[in-house]
Amino acid sequence: MFIKFNDDAGCLEEGLDTGGPRREFLTLLMSHLRNRPIFDGPPENRYLVCNSRAAREDEYFLAGKMLAVSIVHGGPAPHFLSKNLVNHIIGNPSFSATVEDVKDEEIGKVLQQILEAESEESLQNALTASDLETMFRPDLSPTGSNRRQKEGKTLGFWADYLLDSEEKMTAVSLEDLLMFATGLAALPPAGIMPPPRLEFLSDSPFPVANTCANTLKLPLLESYSVFKENMDFGIQSAPGFGCY
Repeated sequence: MFIKFNDDAGCLEEGLDTGGPRREFLTLLMSHLRNRPIFDGPPENRYLVCNSRAAREDEYFLAGKMLAVSIVHGGPAPHFLSKNLVNHIIGNPSFSATVEDVKDEEIGKVLQQILEAESEESLQNALTASDLETMFRPDLSPTGSNRRQKEGKTLGFWADYLLDSEEKMTAVSLEDLLMFATGLAALPPAGIMPPPRLEFLSDSPFPVANTCANTLKLPLLESYSVFKENMDFGIQSAPGFGCY
């Protein structure tokens, strides 16, 4: 490897590269690499993180080549990498990371909850009607419109249906309802994304769900008895009901 630096005017520096310019270049290369978005964590203890744009641009592969070039040509080692990551790269099974090493706030919070849990059962919170009512945020029509009045009435039916389901007075459970709307039978510790939404249907007497968008569409009906009956039938008739 033969290195020459340009000055601010674009002119090459005088002199032959007998090792100094090469080492300086590799030092600058490692300093730049340390701050790339494929790494996260303290300056001297960085881990690889997932970055979709960097993956599309093949930056992980290029970073590996930069590390190899620096080591082979007598440049600095990547001292900014965590010992755990280095051990993994060289095939050493030793791994002693802690929750503090996880820089994603939500994931770290969940891992801490798992560590502090007294039993497996304590990690599983019982699903309540209040949980679902708070979780599903309604998309409402403008205030004062006729449709908004129907939607408000249906929200009352929805709250009553959740309470009946919690008290086992419906044909489906709260878990069934959550499964129908999101594809999940229990609340994940990190929450549900995207946030669940409620929409309203005027062209169908039965509920409709989009589990990719976590959206539940409620029918606009005139009485709670019909609403309850149609909710039970619609959810029980959904493909995959009872298969979890």
